[in-house]
Amino acid sequence: MDVSRAYAQLLLGIADAIVATDSQGRIVLWNDTAETMFGFAREHVLGTDVRALVPERFAAQFDEQFRSTLAGGATSTSRLIAIVNTADGDTKRVEAAISVVPFEDEPIIVSVVRDAGNSERQLREAEELAGMGSFQWNVGSDEIIWSDNLARIYGYEPGAHPTTLAAFIERVHPDDRDAVQKQIGRALDEGASWSMEERIIRADTGETRILAS
Repeated sequence: MDVSRAYAQLLLGIADAIVATDSQGRIVLWNDTAETMFGFAREHVLGTDVRALVPERFAAQFDEQFRSTLAGGATSTSRLIAIVNTADGDTKRVEAAISVVPFEDEPIIVSVVRDAGNSERQLREAEELAGMGSFQWNVGSDEIIWSDNLARIYGYEPGAHPTTLAAFIERVHPDDRDAVQKQIGRALDEGASWSMEERIIRADTGETRILAS
């Protein structure tokens, strides 16, 4: 019995999306669920660079994560929320568990991927209708990614906002910064969410606004 072939067939039919690459990032396995989730047919992606699934603004972050996982070897498993490209030109949020599997002469990087919610476009439209905004903070690189609507709330043009946590905190009213930083620290230590009101100072007008977070 060809165990490696049987294993590959098992992965092709599993309920989660499975995307496996070689050490260079070339896709070597793409199961049925991946076809459905991303919209790309298997024959069109096998042998191509997995980085094509990553929006340009996240490329550096992805490369750092890929190298870190590969360097960790078989004992390394990374879990993350990511934004990925889909075949219809949209993007979506996914949750991925990434592991390194020894295979013959080189390791294989296997990602088990699940849908983490609505598409980025749907989230953007919902935020605009509700007057809300959101951000993602990569603790390792200290990079903050703002939604377009959050940038507008803070008085920035989308894409022209600060990209570090320290710069983000500077937009909080001085009297509220300590409380916000304590809440962030608590979230990191305990994995807890928070609910509070803080004042911000808009970048364009200098006016103070109260936000609920």
